[in-house]
Amino acid sequence: MANENTSLKELYAKYSKPNMTRAERQELMEKIARERYKIDKRKPITIKGQTVSNLICGIIIALEAVFGAFGKKLIGKTGVDIFFILAIITLVVLVALTSRYKKEPADELAKELMTKAAAYSAYVPIALITLIGIVMHLNGNRTDHEIYEIRGDHVISLALLLAGIHCVVRYGMYLWLDRTPKSDDEEE
Repeated sequence: MANENTSLKELYAKYSKPNMTRAERQELMEKIARERYKIDKRKPITIKGQTVSNLICGIIIALEAVFGAFGKKLIGKTGVDIFFILAIITLVVLVALTSRYKKEPADELAKELMTKAAAYSAYVPIALITLIGIVMHLNGNRTDHEIYEIRGDHVISLALLLAGIHCVVRYGMYLWLDRTPKSDDEEE
């Protein structure tokens, strides 16, 4: 244990030197993360396990946003407030559950795939906002009533929806990119 702490202290001492390049600092931070992972006594969770839990949380948040947006007509204003409170509780529960596990440091392939997934998922909220704008415009033209009332709960619902959909697309895309291809023997 003392040897592990000294190696970690040595790595932190190297990290504090001002004459390092950005790449050297990043590589050193990865070594520090691996050393901290080895020392941590909590149960480990794999990168795929982290991704699945984040995907499920994104689905829950997106559904809560949809129910919050349309819930006013169905169950009244108090019901809408309950959905927003549930969204906050979902985030708190996710943080509490993930803090119980030590997270596996990402390897090069996982970093590359997560970067690709994040790049792809950035287009979805932009496309969704554009689609909502088009639908609102067409509906306004159809009814000759182009003025919309936007309240704070609408903005919160949209923000939660975008956050949830971003999580779903990002982590779903990562899982899709990270799938193992079938071998030739399995296809026959």
